[in-house]
Amino acid sequence: MAMDWKTSAKLLTVNASDDEIRTVYDNWAKSYDQIIDSEVGYRAFKTVLHLLMEYFGARQLADMKTVDVGAGTGLFGKEAGPSMFKQIDAVDISKEMLEQAAQLEIYGNIYQRNLSQHINLPESDYDLGVCIGVFGLIGAECIPNILPALKKDGYFIFTVRNDIMKNETYKQRFKFPELLYEYENKGLLKILKELKDQDYHTRSEHCGQDATKSAIYITQKL
Repeated sequence: MAMDWKTSAKLLTVNASDDEIRTVYDNWAKSYDQIIDSEVGYRAFKTVLHLLMEYFGARQLADMKTVDVGAGTGLFGKEAGPSMFKQIDAVDISKEMLEQAAQLEIYGNIYQRNLSQHINLPESDYDLGVCIGVFGLIGAECIPNILPALKKDGYFIFTVRNDIMKNETYKQRFKFPELLYEYENKGLLKILKELKDQDYHTRSEHCGQDATKSAIYITQKL
């Protein structure tokens, strides 16, 4: 029997396992877009797309081979449309969510992968990786599992909600921003820009005020 979204959401604790995360999102898949809009006013994918347009411009984005990491039902790809990028592929842990994304007919290749492990995509020459709304389910320790999909000097753009970096329990579990700075010091990536207090959710009733904003990091693989 399918659980309602509030019951499912309670499984997404700070220590949720990969299987628990997969189960929750499989359960949500067919109603996810409606739930995430009506209950929390999810806007992060719109914010990131606007930022990409400002930072790169439409002409450069149109030449970028892109991978949407943690694509879910494809909200980012749907917002971008079929002609924003040279190519856009999708990666997610949930098969059911990816089936929804596939119906958009925007994504080229679709890969079910666990980001807690090396994602090992057949292609490793993406110009751009976007990862929206994922960190906070998984931690910064997963970044090295994603970077090999990008070509050298490829860009990796991702969101981290404010509460993930303010709440001490979340900071200890997800290791933002400390581990990110450590990766930079080790030469894995370069932080090009950190944009603070960007729109993430428009409603705070279910998630708290700190979860309505996020940092967006623009980084480059070295």
